[in-house]
Amino acid sequence: MKHSRRQDLKTNVLSVYLQQAYEKAILYANYIIGGAVIVVVIIVAGMVMRHSRLAALDQAQKTYSELRAGNVAQRPELIDQAGRLADEQGPDSEIGARARELQGDLAYQLAMSPAIKDQAEKIRLLKQAQTIYEQLLGVSANRPGVAARLRMSLAATDESLYVAGEGSADDIRRLYQQVIDGPDESFKTLARAQLNSLDERLAKLTIVATQPAASAPASAPATTAALVPSSRPTTRPSSGPSVAPVTPLPAGPAVKTIAPPPPATMPVK
Repeated sequence: MKHSRRQDLKTNVLSVYLQQAYEKAILYANYIIGGAVIVVVIIVAGMVMRHSRLAALDQAQKTYSELRAGNVAQRPELIDQAGRLADEQGPDSEIGARARELQGDLAYQLAMSPAIKDQAEKIRLLKQAQTIYEQLLGVSANRPGVAARLRMSLAATDESLYVAGEGSADDIRRLYQQVIDGPDESFKTLARAQLNSLDERLAKLTIVATQPAASAPASAPATTAALVPSSRPTTRPSSGPSVAPVTPLPAGPAVKTIAPPPPATMPVK
């Protein structure tokens, strides 16, 4: 009897609780429905934003690939386009950093192409590439492979500037030595070879660049417009984003052309 009464009491309490819950649900129905709608809207908005980001990233990658495949000698505007892509993506994004490095590579390629006849313009482009590589090096200390690649590109650019009377041979040696002493193995062999032959290359370039005007025809300048050292911005490993360097400029008719060694193939990381 007592058990039956206790059961009835529990049933009554549950009924009262359910009745109160129902009344509260009716009272706050609008709030409950509104909250559910807000949750659904947030989920849908998140999905849309994620899709938009992925679409924008795909478009940026496509643009990068098109810029990299372009011929900067025929389309000098590719340099500025790569810079705009880097600005849009930001320095903290992978595609932004790759686009900035590509901008430096394109500036170097154009400087070394036969399309640029003016020495001042050539130096301006080389300094643009130099500045870009130095800035990227400043934020790549924790990425040994990227830092080594940038140092090799910077060293090649500095060699070209040295031939034009800008920069220091000691700075070039230091860059190669930093690659040799660094933790990344990808460019050590090439850096060691370039450092070992640096004095010979610079000595030959200095002799060629200072030949007397009497040895040249009257219509030719006394010095070469620009000579390209054998260490060009290095060909990146196949997984890297950067482009291969261009063929060096031929020397003028009054000077001896120094043929650079064939480009080294970079190991794939």
